[in-house]
Amino acid sequence: MATVPPGAPTETWVVRRAGNTAAALEKGYFFTVKDATETNTLYILEAPIMYGAQVPFARLSRAGEYPRTAVLIKLWRPAPMQPLGTRILHKGRPLEVQNDLLQGPVKENPDVRDLSPWGPRRFSYGSRNLVWKPKYPEKGREDGNFETLYEYNRTWARPDGSGRMDDDAWDGRMQADTPLCWSDPVPNIIIDFVWKIHFVGGLDPLFKEHLIASQLAKMAAMAGNSLDSI
Repeated sequence: MATVPPGAPTETWVVRRAGNTAAALEKGYFFTVKDATETNTLYILEAPIMYGAQVPFARLSRAGEYPRTAVLIKLWRPAPMQPLGTRILHKGRPLEVQNDLLQGPVKENPDVRDLSPWGPRRFSYGSRNLVWKPKYPEKGREDGNFETLYEYNRTWARPDGSGRMDDDAWDGRMQADTPLCWSDPVPNIIIDFVWKIHFVGGLDPLFKEHLIASQLAKMAAMAGNSLDSI
């Protein structure tokens, strides 16, 4: 699991979503984001259920302004989803994240579209080049997992011809990786899904809104047409 230098300040949020039952999914996917103590609700994200296709969009609300949309996340070109036993083949897509307090949208583009896993998926925020990398890059192991965010300066094509890119997200001067955002491993549960999301200290609040909006929309899309398989 990704780590940060010893003693570095971090901030933790707790994300919850009800399990895949008809009652829980009646109105779509519903995520709550709380502080580390789970005392204060920070955000709510909602996304519609789709039959036979991935989620096309999601809405993030600041808890004190709910149900007004603070961040709209569009997932381009909904991909057909094919059942494979009890599993679904997930197809990675570009995202567009529009925050109501920013002038323009931020676009996240995968190295390779319509393939699993979704990442690496790259975007620019301010003057920073950033990449989401899958926690488990092996195909089929990414289900329901928060990705890990790194900053990089340059990219180059992988020699395997896959179309994915390598980068200099870390330069080898430190023994530990230095992510900006990451999560704890997710237990295999059915009743409730829970993630602990960690941020390196000092990140801009609007930047953290972008990160949580992007990741929750992506996880909603990966959940796919759950009503079809209940």
